[in-house]
Amino acid sequence: MRPAVKPLRVGTRRWGRMIVSFSPESDPYLNLAMEGLIAQSLREDVLFLWVDRPSVVIGRNQLPWAECHTSRLGNVFLVRRFSGGGAVYHDKGNLNFSFVQGPQAAVSRNLEIVRKAMMGLGAARVVCDRRHRLLMNGRKISGSAFRMTSRFRIHHGTILVDSDLDRMKELLVPSVEVVWSRAVRSEPYPVCNLAEFLGITDPWMVAEALVKSVAENMPVDEVAPCELVDQCEARQEASFLRSWRCVYGKSPDALVRLPGTGGVSLLVKISGGMTRAVMWEANGVRVGEVWAGCRRFHPSAVWDLVVRHGVARPPAGRKGDGGIESA
Repeated sequence: MRPAVKPLRVGTRRWGRMIVSFSPESDPYLNLAMEGLIAQSLREDVLFLWVDRPSVVIGRNQLPWAECHTSRLGNVFLVRRFSGGGAVYHDKGNLNFSFVQGPQAAVSRNLEIVRKAMMGLGAARVVCDRRHRLLMNGRKISGSAFRMTSRFRIHHGTILVDSDLDRMKELLVPSVEVVWSRAVRSEPYPVCNLAEFLGITDPWMVAEALVKSVAENMPVDEVAPCELVDQCEARQEASFLRSWRCVYGKSPDALVRLPGTGGVSLLVKISGGMTRAVMWEANGVRVGEVWAGCRRFHPSAVWDLVVRHGVARPPAGRKGDGGIESA
């Protein structure tokens, strides 16, 4: 049973209790926006809980095409969050939690709250590894990511309850081969659903267990998201989060390879999500530039660009020092 709603004391700071807020929204951009605004106006510790529509969520410093097969997304949202870490898949079978706290908050305490919630639901053995993953039988059931400033710490994560793992595996594969980049790469790890062990399919049952686990350690009050953040401001922020500029334009610089046939590939320089240069590569050697300019990068669009410029194959010649010399 959820705790009774009590009004938030505006202008006060109390770290002795936990505010719990359940989002009624399933828009991943809006939920991410509300989470960020809760942190910016933080007055008390908050546990924010939500369930998203199908989405691939990448870390702040990741390259979308290296983490996700973008051509397979279809109606699945692609989201760039403001914390680090790797790419994850959200859907209606996945619970998202966010501890928004003061900068001195202990991550270990939060993970223990989540672990005990799972144990309370009947999980026989849940362990936490050094990468803040919660594991059952050696497979990941929950992962975490973090953002910290001088004013707040966000510790958010996912709990796989009854997620579509086949769809996850289909989407969380690269669209390109990365030759060079400063982007953070995800570390694949075997995963499983709570439903496999406990028969639970409703993420909100896990949310209630989380609240109960928190309440064993401190007073808990429930507050609606609309009481924590201005919804107009949240929707404005969500509009930016869903923009090309945020999702793709904030990508780290990279050099990627698009494989062709007969030992021929394209090398593409990407900066700010834009194609800056396209070069031929034959048997591992760069053999000439196809195009230079500035347009939005997409793997299939690069091949279209090559065809439109009438360059179907790399220039003929023999290999010299790092390139092609005319015969």
